[in-house]
Amino acid sequence: MDTLSRLFGSEARVKLMRLFLLNPDRQYRFEDVLEWTKLSKKVAQDEIDSLIKAGLVSQVPLSPASVAEKPFQKSVSSKKKHTKSD
Repeated sequence: MDTLSRLFGSEARVKLMRLFLLNPDRQYRFEDVLEWTKLSKKVAQDEIDSLIKAGLVSQVPLSPASVAEKPFQKSVSSKKKHTKSD
């Protein structure tokens, strides 16, 4: 287990955090997350649920066109932090 995995609890969580935090303006379909991280559905869903509860990512509704194509997908995106402008 590498240092980040020890710090954050699992290698799966580190993979997901890297994906989401390095691309904060992007939304991901669940299937894309599975493909890019090479995680199982169960592990990915459990870890994403943990990240949602922690407030690091959010689940957003898909557009109607996306739902018509594949009706049972989820989309996950990183939460942007809003900062005050001086």
